[in-house]
Amino acid sequence: MSAEVKPAYGLNRVRLGNVVPLDMPFTVFLSVSTVCNFKCKYCIHVLSKEHLADKGFIPEIMTWDTFELAAEQISRFPGRLKTIFLYGVGEPLCNKLLPRMVRHLKDMDVADQIAFITNGALLDRKMSDALIDAGLDTIRFSIQGITSEKYFDICGAKIDFGSLVENIRYLYRNRKQCEVFVKIADVALDEGDEDQFYAIFGEISDRMFVERIVPVFHEIDYSNMIREATVTDLWGNEHETRLVCPICFYTLTVFPNGDVYPCCMESDPAGLGNIRHEPLTEIWNGRKHTAFMRMQLEKKRMQNRICKTCTAPDTSAKLEDELDSCAQNILARFEDHKGLHCSPPLTSATGETSLQSLHA
Repeated sequence: MSAEVKPAYGLNRVRLGNVVPLDMPFTVFLSVSTVCNFKCKYCIHVLSKEHLADKGFIPEIMTWDTFELAAEQISRFPGRLKTIFLYGVGEPLCNKLLPRMVRHLKDMDVADQIAFITNGALLDRKMSDALIDAGLDTIRFSIQGITSEKYFDICGAKIDFGSLVENIRYLYRNRKQCEVFVKIADVALDEGDEDQFYAIFGEISDRMFVERIVPVFHEIDYSNMIREATVTDLWGNEHETRLVCPICFYTLTVFPNGDVYPCCMESDPAGLGNIRHEPLTEIWNGRKHTAFMRMQLEKKRMQNRICKTCTAPDTSAKLEDELDSCAQNILARFEDHKGLHCSPPLTSATGETSLQSLHA
């Protein structure tokens, strides 16, 4: 097996607590599609359209105009981002403009890495060639089983598993600069399947890993999917429950309608704004974003209607990004760096309270 067995995320991470507050994000997520062709049993897309609409989540595709505006605003940051993910709460390959978007960002030279995560079902040789030629740096495949039958059980989609493997093989063999990562959730593996997973993908990926299913969306019953009751992240690292979400300290997400969130959740916890009304540079350094980060550092996350049901600090945040232990020191740095010398009201899910108070 030539592939390394390691998590797909970047392993050369700085200790986030040593460097925040940042003048610009490390990562921007451009959610080019909140539409998905799968309904995986552990994912938000398994919920009904009516339920998603009640949460304010509308599946849609990012237009070129919105993408181009976001890309131009990214170029205004004082340096290059570490990563631009063309990914959010959806399947990126549902957006047929994806190769053009990759090429545009590469030509602009605004990030060290252009990447996305995909279930791979919509990948074919033509799309692989287009993505590779566009300069894609990293593609991460999220596998939902090692048989067609298991795929249908996990995500309700009828796919030819053999064809999926061959399409990944083709991309890997012609990948040029593109790194290929493959991951699978433990719930998608039956007893004895793990070795076969490594055998199938071990020669057609650069890195691979078996992730744990962890509770992400409070509306979904994970009781039959989680193997252990301890607090762990996706990669099996046990840790104490975290009160500070580190994700908002180094990322921003732009949704297809131009709304900007401090994370990749399907509902807006902060009301940061929209790129059509305020550029990303101002949103990042603005008082609403600063107030949201301060709320996290004051360990008041559970008083935010959206944040209190979110498990990302425990499940998706990396060990190097933990901020609970140094929150007070970071708060002092925020006083000097951001000039926020008073504790503003907690933002509501829509940010309305914050808007009224901060502009009073």
